[in-house]
Amino acid sequence: MPESVSREDLKAIVEEVVRAVVPGIVREAMRDELELVGIDATDASTRIETRKDFEFNRRLRQAWDGAARKVGNVVLVAALGGGGGLVALGLWLQAKGLK
Repeated sequence: MPESVSREDLKAIVEEVVRAVVPGIVREAMRDELELVGIDATDASTRIETRKDFEFNRRLRQAWDGAARKVGNVVLVAALGGGGGLVALGLWLQAKGLK
């Protein structure tokens, strides 16, 4: 008759299998998914090149966002300045008695 396994022993066996098997399964699944989008993650040199590509894209995006923010600020200041100028001109014309 088979010997019964205690709950603690079963837990230890499962933990050992998970530690030994799951990382490899996850690693292979990630490589497959990355390959689907055109990223070769099979060796260290291609991973380094891919990391550099991502870093370049991040810097490019941050520079673009910074430029867009500056242009947006210029447009906002111009609009507020123009609006303020029109209000001031209207008040000045009203004070002079012109319509």
